[in-house]
Amino acid sequence: MRAVVSFANGQYISKMARLEESLKGKTDAVFMGFNSYDQIGCKPHNVIPYQFKPYAIQAAIDKGADIVLWCDSPIHAVKDLSPVFEFIEEYGYMFFNNIGHPLGKWTNQKCLDWFGYTREQANEIYQIMACCMGFDFRQEYVRNLFADYYRYSEALYPGPWSEHRHDQTVMSFLLYDHGFNIMTGHETFFAYEEHRGILPFADSIALISGGS
Repeated sequence: MRAVVSFANGQYISKMARLEESLKGKTDAVFMGFNSYDQIGCKPHNVIPYQFKPYAIQAAIDKGADIVLWCDSPIHAVKDLSPVFEFIEEYGYMFFNNIGHPLGKWTNQKCLDWFGYTREQANEIYQIMACCMGFDFRQEYVRNLFADYYRYSEALYPGPWSEHRHDQTVMSFLLYDHGFNIMTGHETFFAYEEHRGILPFADSIALISGGS
């Protein structure tokens, strides 16, 4: 079952509602939007930043989803999502490079030590944009990747924003260690509205973060 999965509370609930509305007529995927930590069994965002993300995805899996498109609540669909899901199903996953933000700059020392890299080495590794990710959980290697992303949340997600990007940092290291390929968002399926006119947007872009 294909699913678009998200989480929001507080001021972000209206943004997630826009995401859900934007999917109408653009996908046959089920929308699974969660709005309570109790629903998914994770700790609050101010205790473990972004732990809600793997926990919401796991909740979707528990409900029968096996092809998952994770979208942060500020994202909305602007085109048919069939090519996005077809890509995930063909290649097993979908992750986008966070251009201009080397991993070493946004990794705390604990995470560097855990994965066994110096800061200089980490600066040669792509940091992803964890706001939009695709998983085909029919594939064992994807299930193994996600299992690490999930189980490392307690130990490795916490850290100050000034030097760490939490789940995004962890997933970036995991993808590098497992040899996953990273795409460029604005050349394929995803872009930030604020980059319109700054970066060239491909006609294939189907998901935008931000905007009104």
